[in-house]
Amino acid sequence: AETSPLNRDIQMLAAYGDRSTGSDGAHQAADYIQSVFSEQGYATVGRFRLNVPIRKHTRSELRLRPEAPPLAIQPLLANSISPGTLPPDGAAGPLIYAGNGELSDFNGLDVSNAIVLMEMTSGKNWLNAANLGARALIYIDRGDTRRPLFHDKFELTPIDFPRFWVPADALQAHAARPQGFTRETIATNAHLTSQIAWQNVLAENIFC
Repeated sequence: AETSPLNRDIQMLAAYGDRSTGSDGAHQAADYIQSVFSEQGYATVGRFRLNVPIRKHTRSELRLRPEAPPLAIQPLLANSISPGTLPPDGAAGPLIYAGNGELSDFNGLDVSNAIVLMEMTSGKNWLNAANLGARALIYIDRGDTRRPLFHDKFELTPIDFPRFWVPADALQAHAARPQGFTRETIATNAHLTSQIAWQNVLAENIFC
């Protein structure tokens, strides 16, 4: 069947991957949108550029031991102000799995200064980990995660509590836990590093 113009547009834009402000994908999407407007015969088509502050992510990694090989993780930029970064030497502490992050899920676990693994379906329960003294949190993404599961974790207050996410299969393979995790301490001295900072980037708006 012939692809509809709408489906063609969706496929083209999706092919650019990350289209966050300032990314290569965003610039490619702007070029494509402008070209479509021009092809449709509009007399006036153009763009204006502006500087926009964004949180630029360079690298985030988890090590089960400081000397162990790293596992790449992604930042959850779910705070409107705090960039969610860590000191240059990172953060070290026990890596614990707390399921959905209910208070009872932390029973028997040493949460103070810990790096907490929590299910993506845990809603606002990251607050329990923060209030119990955890240093950072990593969500486990089990695939097909819908946008609302990211949005329900957004926080307006500038709390300094870095949060990240990682695909479940990558984490389980890295930890040699193909069967998954139970409520337990995964590593006694894990190490987390992350580089995220505010910076100005060039954004583009298309008009016609």
